[in-house]
Amino acid sequence: MGELTGGWKCTKFLLFVFNLIFWAFGLALIIVGAIALDKYGAIFTLASNHSWASGPALIIAVGCIIFIVAFLGCFGAIRENNCCLVLFGVALSIIFILTLAGCIVIAVFKTKVGDCIVYCVDAPQPQAHSLKLTALGASL
Repeated sequence: MGELTGGWKCTKFLLFVFNLIFWAFGLALIIVGAIALDKYGAIFTLASNHSWASGPALIIAVGCIIFIVAFLGCFGAIRENNCCLVLFGVALSIIFILTLAGCIVIAVFKTKVGDCIVYCVDAPQPQAHSLKLTALGASL
């Protein structure tokens, strides 16, 4: 590739810096989730029937996704690697589409989602959460 000039150098540098910040944020989420899972893992497994659905496990999963996507953007920008930049763009597009789909589902089922949140907050025992969520999911 040819030498970048002017605004393209600035764009490359900004893409690298912002992805480096997000990469560090993803790493921090992984660390915080691992510490929470180590210290409070027993509490979170009591609140959920599935160990993968616990708060720390979801924090670790989100951190891993952010970590990988930001690494692709960082490496692709600094090395001007087309493959990494294309994967970065595809990953961001998929994340955007999933976010948009989630917002649409929440908007369409606003009353059921609201009822589920109110019930989960007010329910005294953790086992009732999964039963109610299963019942709500079956009625959708």
